[in-house]
Amino acid sequence: MINENEIMRKISDCYCMLSPENLTCDGELSRSDVTRREKAITKELKSCFKILGKTVSEDESWDWEQNNNKEDILTQSLLSDALKLCKDKNESVEYTIQFMQDYANTDFDTVIEYIIKMSK
Repeated sequence: MINENEIMRKISDCYCMLSPENLTCDGELSRSDVTRREKAITKELKSCFKILGKTVSEDESWDWEQNNNKEDILTQSLLSDALKLCKDKNESVEYTIQFMQDYANTDFDTVIEYIIKMSK
């Protein structure tokens, strides 16, 4: 099941791909390739709207992107603090994951993604 944030990210990506420089690959694509590419991206965008249950304007998508980036930074900071606290106390993996979820007010997948990212 795809969550709302994943759909909004896809919508933002679609709008980004529809910008003239991205759509035309900086003028490198033929007119027919641009048309074909635009139709495919627009189809993906409409599919996202259907899954989300509403249409999202480019401005709404931009606002969401800006707000989401701020939330991501805060969440990453909270996850970092929580992980450090648990490491300092030599807590179990299970406790650490639950504590990170609670401390950062986020879901299991976000915690696991953060742990994987930090272990690379």
